[in-house]
Amino acid sequence: MDPVMLFSNATARGLDVMTGVSPDQVGLPTPCTEWSVQDLLDHMVGSTGYLLAALQGREPALVTGATARDYEAGRAEVLAGLAEPGALERTCRSPLGFDWTIEQATAGTFMDNLIHTWDLATATGQNATLDAKLVEACIAMFLPDMPERGRASGLVGPEVMVDAGATAQDRLLAAMGRQP
Repeated sequence: MDPVMLFSNATARGLDVMTGVSPDQVGLPTPCTEWSVQDLLDHMVGSTGYLLAALQGREPALVTGATARDYEAGRAEVLAGLAEPGALERTCRSPLGFDWTIEQATAGTFMDNLIHTWDLATATGQNATLDAKLVEACIAMFLPDMPERGRASGLVGPEVMVDAGATAQDRLLAAMGRQP
């Protein structure tokens, strides 16, 4: 699975959802119970800032007041940086405090943006259906290990139980602490 393509596709959908957020929705609560819509926008834009900083060998900046335009610009810069020879082999620090390659960071950022796109769409009343191929890729890459690591560090909420016949999207969301 190509993490750059996964990131590109997930963030394209994320941009579509961000573009659908109206100014009167930024204060709404989200499935990330401690975050408002604006907090979620800041986090998603911050994720592109994290990858860009990793590519440039510097610390990421704190993001506040983020917009869809910021996300679009950050996404474009990251994709350009990822296309540079050797970019994916460089290393950086993960949000959980361990070293990993930019390729792994890109995969992690794909997962983060995929899940948060659902959060944002749900919070703002938009279509929250995720691309089935991206969901399957995320499941294959990250379940069951990543949610448990995230829970141990406090970044992921408790797993939600779903029926055995739940959709792949619902299984992924439940593993990531969301009520599908």
